[in-house]
Amino acid sequence: MGFWNDRILLTGGLRLQEITQKNYDVATGDFTGRLSTSAITPVVGLVVKPTERISLFANRIEGLQPGARAPVSGIDPDNPGSGELPVTNGGQALAPARSVQYEVGGKIGLDRVQASLALFTIEQPSSYLAIDPDVPGQLRFGRYGEQRNRGIELFFTVQPTDGLRLIAGGSVVDAKLKRTPGGVNEGNDALGVPDYTLNANVEWDVPFVPGFTLTGRAIHTGEQAANVTNTSYLDDWTTLDLGARYVLAAGGAPITLRFGVDNVTDERFWSSSYSAFASGDTARLLQGRPRTFRGSVSVDF
Repeated sequence: MGFWNDRILLTGGLRLQEITQKNYDVATGDFTGRLSTSAITPVVGLVVKPTERISLFANRIEGLQPGARAPVSGIDPDNPGSGELPVTNGGQALAPARSVQYEVGGKIGLDRVQASLALFTIEQPSSYLAIDPDVPGQLRFGRYGEQRNRGIELFFTVQPTDGLRLIAGGSVVDAKLKRTPGGVNEGNDALGVPDYTLNANVEWDVPFVPGFTLTGRAIHTGEQAANVTNTSYLDDWTTLDLGARYVLAAGGAPITLRFGVDNVTDERFWSSSYSAFASGDTARLLQGRPRTFRGSVSVDF
């Protein structure tokens, strides 16, 4: 709905979501059951335009997300020296759960500069391994409290001259574990969420070669927790990508040739940690991409 000549815009809606997950025995492969959950989740957003070039916005969004799947074995986060222990619900998926996001911010658009700033909070269940109270000496994968991400994002696009474009931005995120059972790991950094990220992209349309553009991108990612006990962290890392594209017309159909080199300096790093099929001190690590050459051809009809 629009008010005051569309300077105030209100958006509201409901989403019907349904998630079905099937479970199988990890040893035999036999079907053991399914989880099916549905929910009606609300969406509401407000945009206020005090001028034609400035927009202020706020929104609240709920969502239904699949439950994480339990690993078959893992390490007790409270006693990492005990070695690998079996997980009583290994291979099974937890029931789908709701997440909630709140966001406020603003955008400004000038002739050669566009920028946006946003503050956000995301609340979602936190899942990891803990000792199974019903089976001594074994672990159980379950939901233990929630993860709350609070942060700020800033992005801008600048065109200093015709044919030269700069797109850059970054975010700072404070991701914490909250409402944990017994206060264990309460207030610790959440698994796999960088403290901050920075990126910058540049494009230059070479004036003496029509259709030819040079590109570059730099990415910097801050350190991130590699386990929920915060005894291990991944170092920050930086990569540089370079590339080019050339657009030509063949028979009236534009053809785009692209070539690029990712991670030009061939940095060696762990890009992130994640909790799929693992959690706590058994979290998996994702290796950063080495120097990679890539090319492509696309045709518009």
